[in-house]
Amino acid sequence: MKYTFLLLFLYSINVSAQKSWYKCFEGNVGSSSAEMHIVKYEEKIYGYFWFTDEMEPYVIFGSTGKDSLTLYSYKSSSEISFNGYLNKGKFTGTSGISVSNFRESDTNPNRKEMSFNLSENTGKSGMFEFVYVYGLQKVFKDWEGSPSATYTEGSVWPVKSNPYFSQIASFILKEKNFPSGLTEIGKVMLENKKKFFENYKSDTKGLTKKEASEYPAGYMRDETDISAITYINSKFLVLGRYSYGFSGGAHGNYATQYRVFELTSGKLIKLNDILAKEGISKLPDLLERYFRVNYLVKPTESLMDFGLFENSIKPNENFILTPGCLVFVYAPYEIGPYALGEISIYIPLKEVKDYLKPEIKELLN
Repeated sequence: MKYTFLLLFLYSINVSAQKSWYKCFEGNVGSSSAEMHIVKYEEKIYGYFWFTDEMEPYVIFGSTGKDSLTLYSYKSSSEISFNGYLNKGKFTGTSGISVSNFRESDTNPNRKEMSFNLSENTGKSGMFEFVYVYGLQKVFKDWEGSPSATYTEGSVWPVKSNPYFSQIASFILKEKNFPSGLTEIGKVMLENKKKFFENYKSDTKGLTKKEASEYPAGYMRDETDISAITYINSKFLVLGRYSYGFSGGAHGNYATQYRVFELTSGKLIKLNDILAKEGISKLPDLLERYFRVNYLVKPTESLMDFGLFENSIKPNENFILTPGCLVFVYAPYEIGPYALGEISIYIPLKEVKDYLKPEIKELLN
């Protein structure tokens, strides 16, 4: 059971020429301006999209084919589809929007269609690259049904001409627990991949095909760690780090960690840097109110009836900040069962504007 705002982009593009890239697209969806930041690695896509009048980032993920790219994005209970083409860096096509209730199989039949036009901002795209490593290793190379392990690690990385190269590089290195002072990160990722497969080889040493065939999933391993731009302006950056791990159980575990980073000073921004104490004290009520709004929870239904562990929601340090919203993100099992998925609660920034600290107001202007 998952809460999803599915934002589906479908368009044709030759994506086989480059193993990886980072791109920024801007333009209009209907009469609303929009911005999208995505990365490509292998045949996969990850990133974020937002309407600039709302500034509410939505996760994008997807896959590529020989000459096509299919992307999905989600936020709460609405669904959007984009069908179009890319010609000389310009996306054009038709999109549709509808609303669905995650507890019902049918979507809202009141679907609206509109045109969209998105173009690559080469200036912004040129400020970052995407560095990644990928590998797959089977236990038995000569057996098609052999258990296997996959490892994927990647991150956006500033190019040398980025005016904030030093600050952004230091921030990413610290977040990933990489040695400080590095000017490139590919070698460390390769070493991490090597260690992962060495451990997998050790864990499956002596395993027989008979044992593996009885419960193949028990010997499967998957580790993914991808960092991408969630939101960025001229003053601060929000980095989203998605991690997934599977070690042979009933299902894998995943979470997305968000960090807000001031570009000029290199400072990591925490919740008490954003709001005064009185503002922080208002958050539990706001979190409940907007959880109900975001996830269509009935006024007569308690949070526990809905599926949460408690009838209240406390703020955490895993948040997204933009000029339009403050989003708190909770990993599976943090405030609800795995079936509820990762929970994101979008609070319009106007709800806490009176409690914003002066330095944050400056960043948001």
